[in-house]
Amino acid sequence: MISLFFALLISLNSFADDVGQMMGDQGTLTDFEKSLEQYEGTSANVSGTGSNEVESLKTFGPSGMIPGIQPEQIPEENPLDPGQGILGTDENLESVRTYSKDEVLRSVTNRSESIFSVSYIKDNYDYSDRSNIFTKTYENSTGSVKAGMLLVSIEKYIFKKGIEGTWGFGGGFGFNSGKGQFIDGSSSEAEFKLYTIPLDLVFGAYIPLGNFAKLALRGGPSAMGLYQNRNDFENKAKGKEKRQIGFGYFGEAKFQLSLTNIFRSAAFHLYSDYQISQAFFDIKIRLQDYGNFQDEDLAISGQSIGIGFTFEYL
Repeated sequence: MISLFFALLISLNSFADDVGQMMGDQGTLTDFEKSLEQYEGTSANVSGTGSNEVESLKTFGPSGMIPGIQPEQIPEENPLDPGQGILGTDENLESVRTYSKDEVLRSVTNRSESIFSVSYIKDNYDYSDRSNIFTKTYENSTGSVKAGMLLVSIEKYIFKKGIEGTWGFGGGFGFNSGKGQFIDGSSSEAEFKLYTIPLDLVFGAYIPLGNFAKLALRGGPSAMGLYQNRNDFENKAKGKEKRQIGFGYFGEAKFQLSLTNIFRSAAFHLYSDYQISQAFFDIKIRLQDYGNFQDEDLAISGQSIGIGFTFEYL
């Protein structure tokens, strides 16, 4: 029995050595405890470095939240020293540079590089031909429709020196419909549809009128495509469709009211979400003159008024 007791005691002592536990008579440090001695006095945050070895935070990188804003300089003192707010806390917020919506908008207002415009023009133009067919069909007939034109354009700034110069391209789509007429002036049941497609080469000059308005003058060479069809002929029958194109020029004058400087909160969202630096409401007059169609006696000329919107992009 005594020999069995001593054997059991020896076994327990060996097991304690294996698991690194000190028995009552063990006074030496384990290998694990010895390994900890080399880390005494070092930072718990950065392995192998003391708190006094943490490098100073010098700058924030470019902001991904507010495009176009440059990084702000941060004090070079150790960010862990007293008085320096730790990132992610609300301490010492005076050391962090913030921007108001007005500051952001003012910083980008004059940095626009591109312009996109969309407008509606009432079709009050004069379509003249020797037989006065257009007037009879699309203006005087019962149920005639002159829907007007929807126009779009894209421009790039080429200089900004008081007057802002641009160039670009524009195009549009218009629609007219009416009943055919007989020689005696009575209406037929034949319905005619006329689609107008202007294509413009745009040169523009924009004149700022303070912070709330601009005056825009635009013009250039232009082409007008016409597509006409009638419903009283069978498909592919000769004369059912007619296509032709004429050439000429256009000119526009626009008064632009700045929506950006009136609706500041909405303008900030347009900028942060879509990079739109300025938005305008437009009132415009368009002059155009086209000739040299396949129908040699056909000409389109005159001026008309319309409204629209202009957006400037970075």
